[in-house]
Amino acid sequence: VIMGTVSHSFVSTGHELMLGLFDESPEIYVLLIILAVRSTLTLCSNSNGVTGGLFVPMLSIGAVFAAVIGKTAQSIFGFGDEYVSLILVLGITACIAGMMKMPLTAVVFSIEALNCHNNVIPVIIVSATAYIITELFKAESINDVVLENKIRGLNKGKVAKTVEEYVTVKKDSFAIGKHVRDILWPPSLLVLSSEHRKNISKEEKKSGEICEDDVILVRYRTYDEEKTKKDLSEIIGK
Repeated sequence: VIMGTVSHSFVSTGHELMLGLFDESPEIYVLLIILAVRSTLTLCSNSNGVTGGLFVPMLSIGAVFAAVIGKTAQSIFGFGDEYVSLILVLGITACIAGMMKMPLTAVVFSIEALNCHNNVIPVIIVSATAYIITELFKAESINDVVLENKIRGLNKGKVAKTVEEYVTVKKDSFAIGKHVRDILWPPSLLVLSSEHRKNISKEEKKSGEICEDDVILVRYRTYDEEKTKKDLSEIIGK
């Protein structure tokens, strides 16, 4: 509350903060304070059971960090404002590609949302570099870490179980006539393979759709096996 009273940049989602950095960046010491406060608040809100934002706040942290680098480079090397803006874009790109482990999304976001059409090569290089570095150090996506922590918190005291089994598609089930990709399967469930019955017609086989008596190999990780089996049976039949 106190920091929010001092400046909205400390506690907002970060959208207006990022826009403001492209127009006029504060002094380096102010940026460092904003970076410290926002990093702390984002970390706390997403590790203590509070449902807070993640995507835009993380982008704003990347933008503030890049703004510090841009201001430093400007004071040392005399870079123009257009180069500082490019560094901001590249900082946001690196954040998406490295911290969130989404390099392709980073490239598309930078080109489309940030209008970086004239600097495609630097965007691709930064995105690839950030992703490779995090892969080398085996850093996980912050999105995955936060989601996994929340799932563990909701299932405190339970033990996750990984199940791999064959299931048979029953008559008149919901899955018949649909492709595997068109079905909303239970959480964490992967369809590893699907095999048609021997007497299936050529038309059915060619369509690639799920048919009656198909045998599907599934794998899922669950904290409640009975519920997952129930959800699965509602799709393929009991």
